[in-house]
This record gives sequence, structure tokens and C-alpha cells, in this order.
Amino acid sequence: MALSSTMQKAASNRAVLQRRLSVENHTRPSSLPHKESASSVQKPKRASLEKTSVVAASGKENSTAGVVEEPRSFQESDFEVGRKMGQGLFGHVYLARTRAEHKVVALKVLYKRALEEENVVPQLQREVEIHTRLRHPNIVRMYSYFHNRDKVILVLEYCPGGTLFDALKDAPERRFSEERAAFIVRQLCSALSVCHRFQIVHRDIKPENILIGKEGEVKLADFGWAVAHKSKDSRMRRQTLCGTVDYLAPEIVDSLPYDERVDAWSVGVLLFEMLVGRAPFSAGMDCETCDRISSCDVDIPDTVSPAAADLIARLLVKDPEQRMTVEQVESHPWIRGHAMDDMV
Repeated sequence: MALSSTMQKAASNRAVLQRRLSVENHTRPSSLPHKESASSVQKPKRASLEKTSVVAASGKENSTAGVVEEPRSFQESDFEVGRKMGQGLFGHVYLARTRAEHKVVALKVLYKRALEEENVVPQLQREVEIHTRLRHPNIVRMYSYFHNRDKVILVLEYCPGGTLFDALKDAPERRFSEERAAFIVRQLCSALSVCHRFQIVHRDIKPENILIGKEGEVKLADFGWAVAHKSKDSRMRRQTLCGTVDYLAPEIVDSLPYDERVDAWSVGVLLFEMLVGRAPFSAGMDCETCDRISSCDVDIPDTVSPAAADLIARLLVKDPEQRMTVEQVESHPWIRGHAMDDMV
């Protein structure tokens, strides 16, 4: 009887999943609290130019991974605004250049009325608090942010290569070579390792949220669903339902507490998609996709090399305790054989 009740509950959770999920937008689920104390990060002081250091796990300051500085104060007149590069649910992204330094940046312009109507203001606050603190070669830099009566404007690093989603869409058979896929996974896991070290979980890894820099390097972007935990003494456990269906981990689908290992699952989904040309659990309807995720129903084609298939199999593990972490990915033989030259 208990088993039947558990199965019915899981089925019910998956049946209402689509109503609670934000799939390709950033609407806030009704179950998400207005404030999450476990995710709070000290808000940056916008007016201050004083630098603050974050000590990495090694105990040393790292100029490329972890060290942050307070954002410089800007206003809209400080920029020459160019073409529109993208459009989202709450605003637009423009190419721009600072008038003083002539530095090319991306301006993400969000409209306050839309943010308030969708009740995502607290989520945006958390995104800014987390993203402005992160420094890593494979994470899109948020230089600053400011607002006026109608808009909130984020000043971001410009990535001329566009999104990984577009690159994958334009690739032959929508697939990458194993060398390129390993290059991307290696750099992505390097970025995520730093996030996890500071108890930050991205929660929305997908090709649309990975950008390509001027040297072809990949950069993790869009921390709209990211969450941070102050304490490093214990694992952060969350239950908020969020993300994109194809990339959700089983523990999220099954409404179980989860932690940073959901990002490792998403890396496995991304690797599968880059090598096969489709997401591993994709089905006709979201509820069917969730059923396949919950049962970990994945079939790796023979076109994928045994070493790459082994890494995918170690990441797409239903039990998060048995799942490979992003820190362990670097030492996997497939990564060591293909992507060690791009160490950052």
C-alpha cells in the first residue's frame, strides 16, 4: 500500500510538472518562497570601487577564479548602444560600448513592469548578487548593474561567438566532434567546479546558457535560476522545481531534495546531445520526458566512442550519491585524451 501511494505521488508530481516549470522563460514558480535564507549572498555595494577577495579552496587568492571586485556605478548615458542581439521574456540584449573606456559590452535591459508582473524581482536580485561575485575565464562576467524608473540594466561581458545552442544547431547533423565536445565539457566543468566550491548551484545548464568567447572558449551564462548557500560545512539541499525539462535531474523530477549534483547530471545530458544530436530523454510530451528521466531510460548509440559513453554513463546516474561530480570529470580518461590542452 505504501509503495502504491509513493508511485501515485510520483506520477502526480510529474503530471503537474509542466504547470510549475519555467521551460524557456524565467517566470518564478508559485512554490518558490519570496526569499530563501539559504541562498542569500551579501549584496554588493554599488557605489564602492574597493576590491574584495574570495579565497579559493587552496587558501590562495586566484586572479582568474574567485577574486571579485565591487561593480562600478554606471548610468544609461555612459554607453553608446548599438544593435539588438537578443530578446527575452522581460527585455532585450544590446551590443554597447562604454563612452569613457570604449569597452565593448552586452547590455541586458529588463523592464521593471514585466519583472513585477511575473513576480521575479527577488529572483533577479539573487541572480545579480551571485553573478557579480563570480570571476572565472569560463563564466560570463557581470561587470555591473544599475536601474532607473522603468528598467534594470545588467552590464555583461560581450561574447562574439554567440550561444552554444546556435553553434550546435549549425553543426553537421547537429553534432560536434568528440574533440570539440570534450573541449566544451572540460571548460564548463572548470567553471562549475568553482561555483560548487563556493556553494553555488547553477540549476539551468543547457546550450542556450553557454556562450562562446572571442578565442572559441565557452562561458557559462544566465544565473537566473542559480542559488547559493553561505555555509560550507554541510551540503545544500533544495526542493525548488526549476530548470528546463530535457536537462532536469531525476531528483528534481521526483520532487526530492537535491544539491549541486544536479549540475553534473545536466553536463551529462549536454554531452549526450553534443555527440548524438538530440537530448537523451526527449519525448513527445514533457510528462513522457519526465518519466524517462525518472527511470533513467537512456540508450547511448554505438556512434559514441566507448570512452565518451563511459563518461555519459557515469554522469547520467539516477542516484546522485553514485553520480560523478564535475570536479571528477577532468580526470576521466576521455577528457584527458581529448581536452587537456585547454586547461584554464
